Amino acid sequence: MVPLIKRMVLLAVACMVIALPAACSLRTGANPTTLTYKLPTTITVPVGNLLPGTNIRYIGATGEDANILIGDQIAHKRKGDSLNWSGKPLDGVAVELKLRVIWYTETELRLVGTAKLVIDNIAPHATTALAVSEVKYSGAAAYGMAKGAMIPGTTISYEGKFEEGAKLGGVADYPYRQEGDSIQWEGTLRPGVYAQFSLRVAQFDSRGLRVVGTVSVWLEV
Repeated sequence: MVPLIKRMVLLAVACMVIALPAACSLRTGANPTTLTYKLPTTITVPVGNLLPGTNIRYIGATGEDANILIGDQIAHKRKGDSLNWSGKPLDGVAVELKLRVIWYTETELRLVGTAKLVIDNIAPHATTALAVSEVKYSGAAAYGMAKGAMIPGTTISYEGKFEEGAKLGGVADYPYRQEGDSIQWEGTLRPGVYAQFSLRVAQFDSRGLRVVGTVSVWLEV
């Protein structure tokens, strides 16, 4: 029974590697100081409110139009229309939103699309992640690390292959993981930027470690 469960877990991990788009993928021994994520996003904006972190405000619906204030100009949007924005909601954080209007009523606007985040000068610190900010982006992640490198955006390093499994550095609990085992991390990437990683070991050997899973990023704006 146990081998069957393990095979099922590994199959699920393999499917993630094949099917999920990577938020950020590295195959290097160097530890990055800049992270780039491209994450799917779904956003609901109540009438009268700003699209979080931007200067875009939903001001209501008239007939078939969603009325949106972009800066000081009104844009009339219909279902399927684009709504894009780029800017720096925080120091060291650039965001590019590519969204589409999927639904609107007199009380709310719903958008789907992608958010590209470029976060400079990261200095990961393990702590409880802020989970209440209106500005949150989540998506799939895949990373490949050489021995001695950190999982990007975390304080966890790969220390090599041992009889007990893949050895992790920078963890407070049992440091060894087998293929299919989970790795969790949460903390800050830089002031005002919080992240939470939920990963699983996809493969490891004496040269490197590959993990897949999800990442969530919150901006304190």
